[in-house]
This record gives sequence, structure tokens and C-alpha cells, in this order.
Amino acid sequence: MSTFMQAQIMLTFANLLITGAPLIADLNKTHATNPLWIGHARFHVVWQVLSYGCLGLLNMYIIWRKPSSESLAVSCAILACIIIGFFSAAFSVKRFGGAFYDEKGYLPFAHRTIMGRHVEFDVNAVGFSFFGLILMIAAAMSFYAP
Repeated sequence: MSTFMQAQIMLTFANLLITGAPLIADLNKTHATNPLWIGHARFHVVWQVLSYGCLGLLNMYIIWRKPSSESLAVSCAILACIIIGFFSAAFSVKRFGGAFYDEKGYLPFAHRTIMGRHVEFDVNAVGFSFFGLILMIAAAMSFYAP
């Protein structure tokens, strides 16, 4: 299998994680149909995750239809926008009164004290960190593929 094909496969994996995970995680009672959320917030989460799903389908087309180094770079850029959007929201969460989780959603899966500070490990933050790492590997593979 060529290095280019390996890059396509890795980028497909990154695409499925980044655009597919929110569809699975958010279109349920923890988010989209959570009665504790106001209707407008539920509208926005459904809009967001369905947009990610559409971007994922577009990305599959970009990756596999007429693959080139340029098309893989565009695919990486699209996925990077989603990752950057997540971390921009994460780092500004206090500015808009947001939260990483609520009682009816996905609670932190671990609590640790690191350098004297209490740290909660949130599913979203850990997941999107992992997804970002996979994307960086896929991007590097795409860049170095002949």
C-alpha cells in the first residue's frame, strides 16, 4: 500500500472521528432532546452536529474522488477548523457562561490533582485532543506522501 493511500486512510479515520463523534454523542437526551436545555440551544446543537455530518460527507468526497496532495490539504484544513472551533470555545467558556458538562450530560470520567490543582477530565476535551492528534498525524502523512 502506498504512503499516499495510507494518508487517505488515516485522514478518513480522522474525518470519521471529528465529524461522526458529535453526531453520536449529541443527538440524544444529553443534548438535542435534553428537556433542561432551552429550545434555542437545542436548535443550535442539532444545527452544529448536522453541519459536521455534512462536512464529513464532503470531506470523504474530497479525500477519495480525485485524490491529490492539494485535496488532502483541503480536507485537513476543514477538519482543523472544527478542532480549532472546539478549543476556541473551550478556552473562552467562562466568557460566555458555558460549561463543559452538566448533571444530565456526560460527566467527567476522572478527577486528578496535578501540581496542586484539581483537574477534571472531560470526555469532550480528551476526545477532541485525541482527534486533533490523529488529524496532525494524518496531515503529516499527507504532506510527506508522494
